[in-house]
Amino acid sequence: CWSECLTLAKHQLDFDGTEEEFENSTHCKLRPGDGLDAISSLAPGSVSSNLALGSTNTVYAWLIQWLADNLGYDVSSIVGLPYDWRLSPDKLEERDGFLTLMKKRIEAAVHSNGLPSIMVAHSMGNLVFRYFLEWLRSQLREEAYSRYVQNAERAENHDESFIHRSPFWIRRAFAGNEEGHANTNEFEYIEADDKSGKAKSQRKYPKLWELAKAEGDGDWIAWQGKHIWTYIGLAAPLLGAAGPLRSVLSGENMGLPFSHEEARVLELSFGSTLTANPISTKVAFCDGEGSKASDSDRHLAC
Repeated sequence: CWSECLTLAKHQLDFDGTEEEFENSTHCKLRPGDGLDAISSLAPGSVSSNLALGSTNTVYAWLIQWLADNLGYDVSSIVGLPYDWRLSPDKLEERDGFLTLMKKRIEAAVHSNGLPSIMVAHSMGNLVFRYFLEWLRSQLREEAYSRYVQNAERAENHDESFIHRSPFWIRRAFAGNEEGHANTNEFEYIEADDKSGKAKSQRKYPKLWELAKAEGDGDWIAWQGKHIWTYIGLAAPLLGAAGPLRSVLSGENMGLPFSHEEARVLELSFGSTLTANPISTKVAFCDGEGSKASDSDRHLAC
């Protein structure tokens, strides 16, 4: 029953079968806990969680206790960000909105305390945090692009008051049209192919997208400077770990009372298993000139 509840269906869903199969199943739908209790120990409320700090069940309980006793931290200044460790980071956002919630909680904590945060991540949490930063960068670029497109299209509609307040590129586009309408064709979609045959840009306004990337990256750096003072990685598998690879190849029961074969079926259903697999620096890491990987493959782990 435990293994069945923990196993994910196809595409990392809770269930992937017919209505009849659902009625005959255990109706398991697991979600992570919330708050500091969810990160204090592996099994809150169990017998081992009541033992002395430092037991094998302890995760952050000792650190939370020490910060409270020695530095005066409390629930308003320590924020727990538990997540469903079975899911890959992109699914965490798709299903639970975890990355969006993480951003809002960090911003709220910094606003409440008036100081940037100290981010502490454990194990796979380091990979999730790294993914969060790249996701945030992408989001800020998209937001900047939406603003640029909105401004360009307003100028195209001959909004005089808006044009005079606009950046130089909109005024330039407007002034370049003899009929008095903004020449947004200057920024229109162009499908250009690179040497690999892949389209460089699928944006309606590729030039605006280049501007948006620069602005978004600036906003990204500013956000980190305002909200994150430092980052501490505990047991960080930044190059992956052998355990997840072993779980895919032969199964890893992690000392639990079921076979390696049964564990393998369970672990193959987790998107996080592949997320934490080892990364070869000779194949796909950000090694630059020292890497033997092709240009397209070199950035797979970046």
